[in-house]
Amino acid sequence: MKNTFVKTKKHLLLTGLLFSAAALVTASAQTSNSFVTFSVDLSTNIANGTFNPATESVSVRGTYDNWNNSGGPFGDGSKQLIEQGLGAPYIYTNTVQDTYDANGTPVEYKFIIETNTGSGYSATYETLASGYNRNAFLPTTSGATVVLPTPYFSDSGGVTSNLVTFSVDMHEQSYLGVFNPGSGDQITVEGNWQGWGNAHGALVLVNNGGTVYTNTFPVTNSPYGVQEYKFVIYNPGTLAAAYEGPATTNADRDSGNRFFAAPTPAPLVLPLWNYSDTPYSPVIVSNITFSVDMSIVAATDTNFDRTTVSVDGTMNGWADGPCTNNPTAANTNIFTSSTAYSVGLGSGQQYQFRYKTLDTAGYVYDHATGGGNRLFTAANTNPNGTNLASIWNDASANDYFFTPQAVTFSVSMTNSSGVLITDINGHQFVPGSDHVYLNGAFVGWFPWESVNPGSYPPGYEMIRSGSSYIYTNTIIVNPTAVNLVYKYGTDPGGTLGGPADDEAASGQNHGRVVRTLTASPYQMPVDTFGNMYNEPYFTVGNATAASLSVGAVSGGTIPVSWLGRPGAHLQIKNSLSGGSWQDLWATDGTNWNAGHYGTNGLVSVTNFPTSGGALFIRVVKP
Repeated sequence: MKNTFVKTKKHLLLTGLLFSAAALVTASAQTSNSFVTFSVDLSTNIANGTFNPATESVSVRGTYDNWNNSGGPFGDGSKQLIEQGLGAPYIYTNTVQDTYDANGTPVEYKFIIETNTGSGYSATYETLASGYNRNAFLPTTSGATVVLPTPYFSDSGGVTSNLVTFSVDMHEQSYLGVFNPGSGDQITVEGNWQGWGNAHGALVLVNNGGTVYTNTFPVTNSPYGVQEYKFVIYNPGTLAAAYEGPATTNADRDSGNRFFAAPTPAPLVLPLWNYSDTPYSPVIVSNITFSVDMSIVAATDTNFDRTTVSVDGTMNGWADGPCTNNPTAANTNIFTSSTAYSVGLGSGQQYQFRYKTLDTAGYVYDHATGGGNRLFTAANTNPNGTNLASIWNDASANDYFFTPQAVTFSVSMTNSSGVLITDINGHQFVPGSDHVYLNGAFVGWFPWESVNPGSYPPGYEMIRSGSSYIYTNTIIVNPTAVNLVYKYGTDPGGTLGGPADDEAASGQNHGRVVRTLTASPYQMPVDTFGNMYNEPYFTVGNATAASLSVGAVSGGTIPVSWLGRPGAHLQIKNSLSGGSWQDLWATDGTNWNAGHYGTNGLVSVTNFPTSGGALFIRVVKP
């Protein structure tokens, strides 16, 4: 059971204790406390009139301050960048302390132009390639300093082309047979500057006589602009392409890609990496199998194709590894890999379960707790073999709803400044002629029209609301997980008959929670096209996402609010030193709908009387 709790004392609001509880949750994270100097060149913005130094300022937000979730408002001086003046006109800079990121890991950030409206500040985030953020590695020593390069705001400087050298060690993949040049395998590099998979095999690395592959290619971009890349095992004969999975400490935490700032003016030599950050490990761990319990899927997805369950990962080159069930077993929904795998001792292996649906034949992906891929480290040589057993989505029954649920989705096609959005292909949305559609994991991810034109099913087009730029649709969502993962796409000019995958880079999705099953339809907050927001989702591994808090005393009661969901409810008791917690089952999201709607959907609220002494309150997910 996972929980988070606060204490209220009748007639007294102890917000200090609430903040202390939050601090206890985050105290275990070791942060670098590095001093980071950020700077940005605004000369292009001043030249084109999109920045006025007399009325506007520029600041930086990022993971170093938890994207300002620590409470500081826009316009606070600690984050504002200062113009350098003579010798560096229109270059703005400031040094801040990173109190969130760990030593040697990336700090992720963006620059923001802030306008004083007289009643507050409006913020315009810079727009970067494919919706990425900027990234840079922090020092490996706590308290050290790092000065980051100076890019142009939104990478709007004059385009330059310089040479970048890429290097990767394929020793482990060669040893395991995942990479086999004798059968035609190549090691290539792909990135946003060359269109990712639009040019498989265009940038081939060359072997140096050992296990290291390297090559130098021109990269064209604004000086110090955002670039992301991955190494790819590509076979031009079979057209198979297997992308590496870098370690989270070496990658952009949103996209999972490696990154660099485009070089200027000199050539750039990137570090030598191990493919998938997996070093050579000569001892083999054999007879590894994978099992997944698909009972939840069998109960919620009427289109579940039981013949298509597979395990895909670095141990099999991300090829579908069939999983089969035992039809005579007590639980016929447990599927086990048909093949036993061998990997290097100590190697880190990423993997994921998948299945296809009968109606779309599209993949449905398993998402381990926290998102992304599952991970295991081959740590022993058990002669009897190792079976890695999982439950689909690491979920329990109360993470799902089992009857169809009406959900209203809404998306704004303008940004915070009221400007019509531009998709990742550079097309600015045209109301009246362009169409907007919904796609998502809860429908098995319909094929995007740019991949399979003419196949998009009806009923998922977003409808414009009056003369506004907000598009809505109410979808009957079949039984599925209560946290919905989805994405919008547009059809410019209505020529495709369905959406292209043009809202954000592949793998970047919206995530919102159906917080009550009694509202029909449940109203999702309005999304902004291109802002891939994910709501806090209270789970066994993410207790703080309940956001439990107490409000001001009013009329003899104390309001307690939290981000509810089906399967979670409040418990109370009068002392932590003894007694049992009392369940308030009515507050479970399966039936509770008292509260108000905000950025994260329904904020559940209940009022407790101020009489009766101390009261401890927590929200739990059994």
